[in-house]
Amino acid sequence: MKFKIDKKRLLDELRIISMCIDSLAPVPAMSGVKITAKSGCLEMIGSNGFQSMWSRIKEVNITEEGEIVVDAKAFISIVSKAQQDISVSTKGMSIVITSGKARQRLNGYYTGEYPDIDFSLPEINMDIDMDILDDIINRISYAISNRSNEQRPILKGLNIDCNRTSMQANSSDSYRMAMYVIDGRASSEINITVPYNALKNVIKLRGKKIEIYANDNKILFESENEIFQTSLLSGFYPDVKRIIPKEFVGKLEINKKELIDAIERTEFNLHENTNVIYLCMDDQKVMIKTDETELGSTEEELEKCEYEGESMEIKLNGKFLKEALNSCLSEKAIIEFAGSQKPLRINSGFDVEDNYTAIMVPLREVKR
Repeated sequence: MKFKIDKKRLLDELRIISMCIDSLAPVPAMSGVKITAKSGCLEMIGSNGFQSMWSRIKEVNITEEGEIVVDAKAFISIVSKAQQDISVSTKGMSIVITSGKARQRLNGYYTGEYPDIDFSLPEINMDIDMDILDDIINRISYAISNRSNEQRPILKGLNIDCNRTSMQANSSDSYRMAMYVIDGRASSEINITVPYNALKNVIKLRGKKIEIYANDNKILFESENEIFQTSLLSGFYPDVKRIIPKEFVGKLEINKKELIDAIERTEFNLHENTNVIYLCMDDQKVMIKTDETELGSTEEELEKCEYEGESMEIKLNGKFLKEALNSCLSEKAIIEFAGSQKPLRINSGFDVEDNYTAIMVPLREVKR
């Protein structure tokens, strides 16, 4: 195998693929990247057994075909410190990397030690614009459970519920939920949950058009020159629609920045590492308060807002409310209340068209 390639182009692809590689893999070859030079392009594969990635680079000058597996961490280190033009050739079970006056040899693995990765396309197809996919991941991933002792592992992923006409993405840690609804183009109905740590690799895919294929075992994302696939989380995702209130007794229209700033002014006064706040609302004013602690308390009247409905005091996790508000697109946010002990709904203001909705469960009220 012998080829010449631009350093930056190779390094960019290696860094993406390395996200799927475990340096402490039980099989030594799995800590490596498989490199194949053939038919005018360079192909690379990385996998940890659960997540796998295939990449193709066409901007390469191949003078001799071949393949080898090399330690990914060491190869990236060599390439990152090389000059712009890199020449790579194999010599027995090693590769020789030449850049300028530098020449380095890296021992490799026999390709037969590397497992065959099945990149076959699952039977259900849906396509989605990469900008929309980025938006979904960036705006609702905050509600995915990050608890190390999570009793329901299914909550550690993004749920995707698709039929032939619409797609709904859901995230929840059982205390809150975020959802995003778009027009769907799935070939069949499917309900799957993608691990959160895999989502960070999805948004690194290049190209605006991403084809998505899925079945009950895996989901595969395909662009022109890259394929990323991951195993799915097993189990049944909770029916999120059941916790969405059908009737509301109060509605708050508020300047999003004003409320976020007010929440942040309460953050000095945590209760058991939780930012506990109270929203107190009637037809005269809207207040944000905290309990009295050894450090002190907060009480602030909010001005850029309008509340209509029953007088109410509701106890909330300030951090959760701030994260839900940050994902609203408009300057104003609409918060609807079903009662002081019932879930509340958060949406962007009426001045924008948005497919995002957040649901929060109040903290349990105790007598103050």
